[in-house]
Amino acid sequence: MVKLYKLHKFVGLFALLFLFNLAITGFFLDHKSWHFLYTIQFSHYPSSLKDYDKKLLQSYLVDGDTILVGSKKGLYLFNGKKFKKVSDISVNAIKKRDSEYLIAADQGLFLYKNSSLLPFALQGRAITALSVENDKVVAVIEKKEIALIDKNGSIKTYRATIPPKLYQDSITLSRFVRDLHYGRGLMTNFSLLINDYGALILAFLSLSGALIFILLQKKAKVAKRWIKAHANIVTFIAFVPLFTLALTGIFLDHAKGLSQFLHSVKIPFLILPPAYKNLSDDIWAIDLYKGKIYIGNRFGLFVTKDLKNYKLVSKGFVYRLIRDKKTLFISGMGSENRILQNGKVQELLAPHMFKDTFVYKGKRYYLTPSTDIALPDEKSITLYSILLGLHNGKFFSSWWIWINDLAAIALLILYLTGSIRWIARKRLFAVVHKHLL
Repeated sequence: MVKLYKLHKFVGLFALLFLFNLAITGFFLDHKSWHFLYTIQFSHYPSSLKDYDKKLLQSYLVDGDTILVGSKKGLYLFNGKKFKKVSDISVNAIKKRDSEYLIAADQGLFLYKNSSLLPFALQGRAITALSVENDKVVAVIEKKEIALIDKNGSIKTYRATIPPKLYQDSITLSRFVRDLHYGRGLMTNFSLLINDYGALILAFLSLSGALIFILLQKKAKVAKRWIKAHANIVTFIAFVPLFTLALTGIFLDHAKGLSQFLHSVKIPFLILPPAYKNLSDDIWAIDLYKGKIYIGNRFGLFVTKDLKNYKLVSKGFVYRLIRDKKTLFISGMGSENRILQNGKVQELLAPHMFKDTFVYKGKRYYLTPSTDIALPDEKSITLYSILLGLHNGKFFSSWWIWINDLAAIALLILYLTGSIRWIARKRLFAVVHKHLL
């Protein structure tokens, strides 16, 4: 017990700051729709993060002389010389409708017309995908609900219940690792809560562990009360999500080196968690064309006319759908890019996970953080980018992933030694209590 105590103490003292950093930054990064993550900005930051805000770009619309760019940082208009910020709403998509533009944002659906940004519909709801055809609008609310808006502004909402018989494919270990780490791989509606629980418990354990070490030097009685808070059933059962986060985090730290292995291992559909058996909360992209609604999710592209009967069009994770007349561009996540044209699906040679596509001066572009095109040039970066840099270690150095790996291993050691000591104390207490009776 004494040796376990010393091991627990020394490993904890080494890792507590690293673990606290991973817990807090991971918690906030899981909640990308929190607006303050983008409104709080910093003018001083490491040079390694200078392009991080480009990851926040979501949409790039070119319509003659009008160029609108949407980012989580806001909506921007190009005035011929530079970009001017129109609003700080967190934009997810921009679509043209006649001579005006509809903006899907985390704050609702907006209309940009005559140099003015006006509320359009679904205010206060996060609109994560959008498509427009003539006077009809289809929007996705928080990846869960589909809202159909007619020319009179009437709104009807639906759930896209796609029968599991249409998607029985296995997934790669690479996909499963990412889904688990990002809080979307276990149970619909609960995966993120489980991650939050693990992150908050880890932050508490880091702080309380440091406090116990300090108090044991001077105030042993107070320290004992904190030990009870530090080691109990609530913190004990957090081992499951924390073990998952630690292990998947190590895999993601070395995703490039382990790519072949992660993509070669297949997980059968039969044993996948419930999150993969119900795709109604997994709508990543949407498109409305000639009365048909195309829905993109983690298993592929599906089409429906009535939101009741569905047909599989193309297999593979659909990240974004961008319509250009008769051609539907399909951006893949961990799957190939492709286009749907005249009822046929063809592979598209384009950057992985492009967020938009557009034609500018006769050349087609695909929007990614590395796209060579005029972009809003702001000297500050968002709190979100700072947190991301702290979490993946790039804030400090490219080799910081090894520190994160050590922290993850330390977490497993701390839980093992802490659990053994906690169980031993419980048994000792039970024996003493029995003799006293």
